[in-house]
Amino acid sequence: MKTNHCDGESAGVIVRKGTRILLIERKKFPPATALPAGHCDGDSFLKTARRELQEETGIRARSLTKVFHGTIPTPCRRGGKKHEWRVYAVDEW
Repeated sequence: MKTNHCDGESAGVIVRKGTRILLIERKKFPPATALPAGHCDGDSFLKTARRELQEETGIRARSLTKVFHGTIPTPCRRGGKKHEWRVYAVDEW
């Protein structure tokens, strides 16, 4: 369930094809190119990674591997100052 409150938890996904990495162009603040990612909003990090990948790219991940877990100072439009991040690599889609 999306909310306007920052829960401080986010998940992102790396999709590789050969030496290329998929990036999206964010339309909302802050504008940038980025990995598909988003707030957990009460879901697990893994469920969030799968959801955001599908919502933002249309890709359904069959297999994901966690490649990063840490807290990073990343301000967001929802008012958060830092986020606990988990980033996953897509093994199969």
